[in-house]
Amino acid sequence: MSNKLKEMAVKLREMANHLESLTPDEIPTEPAPSTTRTILDVKGLSKMNASFLRNFWAMCERNGWNVDDIATCISRESGFNASIQNPLPGQTASGLIQMIDATAKAMGIPGGAAELRTMSAEAQLPFVERYFRTALAILKGARPRRVDYYLALYGSSHVGKPFDAVLASKGGRLYELNSGLDFDRDGKIVVADLDAAMAETQRRTGGVRVPVP
Repeated sequence: MSNKLKEMAVKLREMANHLESLTPDEIPTEPAPSTTRTILDVKGLSKMNASFLRNFWAMCERNGWNVDDIATCISRESGFNASIQNPLPGQTASGLIQMIDATAKAMGIPGGAAELRTMSAEAQLPFVERYFRTALAILKGARPRRVDYYLALYGSSHVGKPFDAVLASKGGRLYELNSGLDFDRDGKIVVADLDAAMAETQRRTGGVRVPVP
């Protein structure tokens, strides 16, 4: 046995003898992981019941999604009002993440957006999960950026685009429906505008968080 191996063996025996001499209370252990579960208190979240918060947290956790960012998207889209519908003429966007009729049906809701509006927020979560899983699959396992969750609501083809990518321009239908996102009023909505919108929503919470029971 080499000198180095002999030295390692001696040290291991010393460590073992030391641990054997300790009482159970004295044996060092890893600190227990934090069990505190909280979500950023974006507008509308605090009114949700304990069951919704638990299921919402679980949905994000099992998919590796940022719970604050998903909550921010829902807050901006619906304020966590499960029955809300886009009031603009001809618009069917409804529910927590404002699914249009065709999308709701594609997600497995036979009655489309109209049926979605009759469902509770908690009942909508499986369809919210299905939607984000489908839209974020384009990342092929890569961790989404904050803005990617919001981009997903505009279609999976937008997910992962660079911050200067143009999503809509003045004169187009998408721009007219979302003109409030054109922060610098340059007639274009770019990815950075969506990220800025999310950042502002999160800033307004003042860092307050809602505990998950």
